[in-house]
Amino acid sequence: MFESATARRRAIRTAAPAAGLLAAALLVWQGSYAAFSATTTVPNNNWAAGAVSLLNDSNAGNAFTQTGSVAFNASGLKPGSTGFRCIVVQSTGTLPALVHWYVPTAAETTTKALDANLNISVDVDYGKQDTNCVGFPGAPVNIYNNTLANAAANVNNYATGVGTWAPTGTPPEYSTYRITWTVPAGAPNTIQGGTASATFTWESQNT
Repeated sequence: MFESATARRRAIRTAAPAAGLLAAALLVWQGSYAAFSATTTVPNNNWAAGAVSLLNDSNAGNAFTQTGSVAFNASGLKPGSTGFRCIVVQSTGTLPALVHWYVPTAAETTTKALDANLNISVDVDYGKQDTNCVGFPGAPVNIYNNTLANAAANVNNYATGVGTWAPTGTPPEYSTYRITWTVPAGAPNTIQGGTASATFTWESQNT
């Protein structure tokens, strides 16, 4: 017997949803297993800042500290008086840096203009540790030779400071600074009883 057209259409309508469900199931299966993946990781990443740090040995016993003690305490000065002191500056920083010497304006005081009649000369033996100035005179580099008043006015911060010591960041590193003060032979009579006080500063900034 032959099926009628109506019966065939009914059979197709009945089978179509089942076929659709089967096709959808196959697509889901293929989607679940067709994508491969792989990863690689670098764990435990850390950051730590480097540092610049300076110490000096002007303390008793030549111990290195950040803030030293008095280097000069001279009195009874007159024309022609002079003196010197070697100070070793130690870099303990872990970054390459450039060190400048200067005299902060706010840390310099005077009476009777003694500071304008007190010459300061700063010589450096780069890379050397020579607290007692045993290596001077040698081949030091002069980085300043003028009055104390001029230093406080014009060499008074890092930007205007002087010196070319460049620690590499492999501590400890040293340089020796010989500071010489002199009252010129031609200093005026008006400085009698005058006073002067100043702070010498070494500052390091990373390069």
